[in-house]
Amino acid sequence: MSLSTSLPQLHVQPFRFMDMPPELREMVYEYLVEDPYYPPPSTEATLSSPLLNWLMPSWPLQPAPEKKPKKGSWIFLASKQIYAEYIDVGCKKSTFHLSVSPANYPKSIPITTTPTASSTAVTSSPPGPIPAAQNLWTIAPDTLKQIRKCDIKLVITSPMLGVSDPRSMVPDSWALAHQVRAELRHVSKVQELNLHVKAIGDPLWNPLWVWYHATQSFKNMGTAPAPSAIPLLSPTFAPTSHPSTHSHSRSRSCSSRSCTPEKHHVDDPVGPKLNRITFSLDTWSPGENHLERDPSNQNEWAWFCTQGHCIGSDGGVDMPVREFCAKLYKECRACRPADWDDESEDDEA
Repeated sequence: MSLSTSLPQLHVQPFRFMDMPPELREMVYEYLVEDPYYPPPSTEATLSSPLLNWLMPSWPLQPAPEKKPKKGSWIFLASKQIYAEYIDVGCKKSTFHLSVSPANYPKSIPITTTPTASSTAVTSSPPGPIPAAQNLWTIAPDTLKQIRKCDIKLVITSPMLGVSDPRSMVPDSWALAHQVRAELRHVSKVQELNLHVKAIGDPLWNPLWVWYHATQSFKNMGTAPAPSAIPLLSPTFAPTSHPSTHSHSRSRSCSSRSCTPEKHHVDDPVGPKLNRITFSLDTWSPGENHLERDPSNQNEWAWFCTQGHCIGSDGGVDMPVREFCAKLYKECRACRPADWDDESEDDEA
């Protein structure tokens, strides 16, 4: 006798999903909900990085397995009520992943330079119309208002900064930062908002400039409006002026350090408040420290090592690039106490 014939036949009677108690429907939504990505990830298979191709050209490349969405997640298309309930659970339980890269931000941004005598003498035709700005993410304002957890990833190339020389750039005038603030102005209930800045290598640029300008542009988001003399959604602007929460073990609290308030001219949307700023490269890196709000110091910005030890307070929005680089790679006393003991002995000698 086979096992299939020995078991009693189960007759499942269909029932209306909306007849279930709200608590049970919410459990179904929690099982089906997935972290949303904006813009959606490409359906093309992802191969190994160019660095591995250069090191091992004969190594056969295997495409990464494509993650297929759960089929049951299409339940939100059944009715307006189910859609509203599903979106409400999704905003509360999932992590929204918002990315900015050359794929959804102009790859070629006009760069303004200081006119010279020779260039002004040449008669040129009037500039053409500025193309209309496009939104980075297509998300309804009502959905943005309900988001509880969000991770923003900036994949930045040097042209996306909009200047020919990073030393002449003012972080407050970065068009991309103003556009991100504008599109996040409806995010009002977020409990954890993290920013990750990935710098794409450039033969003529040090990636530290990308990290520095991104940090200084977004550091005060959610606490003070950013000065702006440009349209909120104008990715073609180029400045001409010169100048989780994730719990981590903390070995000690950081010393308090007040930030100098900025003077504002035209107020941009404040936007939500960041909890964490991390950094990476498109190639290997030695491991950079990151910025995180320190609860033992009134949630002011502080620098932490890769193991979560506080290594010092932040210099505020007016921090020079040299001090930023020093904080970025400062060694941790808790992780390498022997190095600090050797330095103290040398100082005494």
